[in-house]
Amino acid sequence: MTDLNKEAEKGNNAKRIIEDQAFLDAVSNVTSAVMFEWENETKTARREELWLHQKVIKSVVNNLYYAMENGEIAKNKLDTINKKGFFN
Repeated sequence: MTDLNKEAEKGNNAKRIIEDQAFLDAVSNVTSAVMFEWENETKTARREELWLHQKVIKSVVNNLYYAMENGEIAKNKLDTINKKGFFN
């Protein structure tokens, strides 16, 4: 399997996760719970910890979107190679 194929497969997997309702619900529920606790917390250290939790959640989701977009780019390159031939 070529690097482009691996990247396209990784993108498909990321897309499947991003579009999965259970994943979306989990992200939404965790985000809401963290933000609720953050808004009601008075201790600065705990608020900072909760803020970092929120950043991690966003980072995971952003990484999935990044993988999905790279997979689309790889798929488009593979399609071009397959249509035109590698050396044309």
